[in-house]
Amino acid sequence: MKEITNTLHKLIITFILMWVMVIVLAVLCRCFVPAGLLSGNATVLYVSQLIAVSFTFVFVVIIYSVFNRRLLTIRKLNLLDALKKYQQLATLQMLSGEFLMLLDYSFWFFTQDKSSLCLLAIAIAMTLYCTPTRSRLIKHLDLDTTTP
Repeated sequence: MKEITNTLHKLIITFILMWVMVIVLAVLCRCFVPAGLLSGNATVLYVSQLIAVSFTFVFVVIIYSVFNRRLLTIRKLNLLDALKKYQQLATLQMLSGEFLMLLDYSFWFFTQDKSSLCLLAIAIAMTLYCTPTRSRLIKHLDLDTTTP
């Protein structure tokens, strides 16, 4: 169906633009700010670890629980409305993942702490899990697999 393909293309473009934005911001940060700026202060290191761990795990749980709950209501809509709502929801999920990735990157960049690097890996994995594909869209919306 043409609407599914259009929605998928919009989501793919959004996903690519978000990743480009994150990479550009990381490179700009690397060029203009010295790495490890806050690595010498134990209090700052402890607080940043606490905040990074809390944000990462709370965000992951919230993003997926809200996403799955909203999918249940979206599946009840007709196809065009469901695709519009799914595009909004998937974009919000991608934005949340990108925000979390930037947050964890900034904690790692400023503290050079290995635990923040692990949290960054979790955020990247979560963001890559949001990669829009046709099969994922069909599965999430519980559409018939014979839909062209």
